[in-house]
Amino acid sequence: MGQGIIRFCISMVALLLFVGSGGSACAADGPVLSPHCFASGVMDVTDPAGESLGSSWNCQTRRAPLDMARTYVRFKLSDDMQNPPSLLVARLGRFEQLTLTVVDDDGAWRSKTMLPGDMKATAKGPYFKAELPEVTADSRYVVAAFDRLNHRATAETAQLYSIDPAFTVARQRDLIVIAIILGMLLMPLAFNAAFYRVLREDFILWHSMMIGAFALLVGVRSGLINLFYSLDLMTWRTMLIWGLGLAAAAGVRFIHKVIEPGNLDPLTSRLMAILPVWTLAITGIHAADIKPLQSLGGDFHSIGMAPVIIICVWALSSALWRGSRAARYQVIGWTPLLVTFSAQIVTQLLPGFSPVEWLLMFYLGILAEAVATALGVADRFLDLKRQRDQARVQARTAESEAERDPLTGLMNRRALEPRFEALRAKGFSTLALLDLDNFKRINDDFGHAMGDKVLCAAAEALAPGDDVLAIRMGGEEFALLLRGPHAAQRAEMRREAISRHVAMQVQGLDRMVTASMGLLEITEGLGDLPFDEFYLRADRLLYEAKENGRNRTMAEAIRQFAHRPRSADRRSGEDRRNAPRIDAA
Repeated sequence: MGQGIIRFCISMVALLLFVGSGGSACAADGPVLSPHCFASGVMDVTDPAGESLGSSWNCQTRRAPLDMARTYVRFKLSDDMQNPPSLLVARLGRFEQLTLTVVDDDGAWRSKTMLPGDMKATAKGPYFKAELPEVTADSRYVVAAFDRLNHRATAETAQLYSIDPAFTVARQRDLIVIAIILGMLLMPLAFNAAFYRVLREDFILWHSMMIGAFALLVGVRSGLINLFYSLDLMTWRTMLIWGLGLAAAAGVRFIHKVIEPGNLDPLTSRLMAILPVWTLAITGIHAADIKPLQSLGGDFHSIGMAPVIIICVWALSSALWRGSRAARYQVIGWTPLLVTFSAQIVTQLLPGFSPVEWLLMFYLGILAEAVATALGVADRFLDLKRQRDQARVQARTAESEAERDPLTGLMNRRALEPRFEALRAKGFSTLALLDLDNFKRINDDFGHAMGDKVLCAAAEALAPGDDVLAIRMGGEEFALLLRGPHAAQRAEMRREAISRHVAMQVQGLDRMVTASMGLLEITEGLGDLPFDEFYLRADRLLYEAKENGRNRTMAEAIRQFAHRPRSADRRSGEDRRNAPRIDAA
């Protein structure tokens, strides 16, 4: 089954890659312009285009500065534009306000300032859009000025479009792919619900939480959510940050729980236990946008998440080295995501690199992770279920062995007593106690080995079956529990068979082995009396058979007990012939 699922998922991923790769075919769907130069400066309402910055403009780098209150992004317009841009689309980030300025050839400019609440979320996620002032054939530059920007990628990924990129043919195709990925991503939740009903293990819950967080992250980061409900930018940003943080925290906890005990060294196990708290703390600080950290922008979050990736890679490598079966699935599942995250962190932190998005790879990585870890959960579930079933079989075997006499293989008294009421309800209404006569002399004269052979032969003579249960009560004493017609006669036949069977089975014995029996036929109307009550009466009948010469049966049918002390026992030394009265048939 696992190989079939893997082949299906590989086929689906290949199909999604094929469909998703078609976006580049439509040149008209692409961006009109990317950033030409970057600069930073003070907030000056009289110079929204940054004309006074002069040589401060840097057109040789792709890295936006965050060292001053305002970050400028300049776009150079070409003279032969067919479709002048009307929208600025940029990566989601926190800033106080955005000023957009269009500068014409003659130095005239048009400007508009917007707060984050004035801009709109798009289905090309995670990006927002802002309408430009009018761009004409005489326009030379478009300048975007972000005040107190905290996320470098917002400036570096800004682009100008002539049409809303969320409604291009390529983007609509991408959204279909993402919706399919989202549906496939949620499938393991149904399996987890079934698994958890059978095996209540923590790793199943953590895997479900991780899948749920990843589903939230895909829906939010892709912008798919904005097709159904348009979020304001700050709510969208907060959901995006917490979606990633919760997915990472649940993922780390899942890895820690699913790896078999003993496959992580104590230090790594402690670090894995701490990592979810660390991840949520970094996420909370980044979402809160603490002012002293604003100059770092998204770098703080990237730096904070780097140890999470490093420790997870080490934990999986260590578990794999120790032979963990669960770690194999985790390595397969997490590798695409870890590569994607690492590339984003490296390009975010190192100068000279533009931030790498790899959104399609990110979504496919999440899908690969969900499928591989779901297979890992199923494999771990089957392994634990197999272990549990083996433990149950061993427990039942141990219980069965504890309820069986190891010498004769018959049930022992421990097995009979708790089942006695249920057996009575099934019609077992005749109880017989048998005791081998003068058995001690056999042990004394021939040794215990010979005595054991005699006991085994006697057990075979009792011939247990569907309507006859044979029990070794202890020593040379046996019990029969019978149901059906002629129960007393069948019990007597078995008592008499003991002598013949021992004579045939045991060689070297110079005497006949006989047995005495006390037989009790239990009639209706006695209620739920405990086994001890009936045992004591049958025991008294057995004692009487011994007293009357052995090798015989004393039998009675009882309807009710007269009042008597519960402690009577033929081994107490009392004269059992003075036992309390019994109404007999």
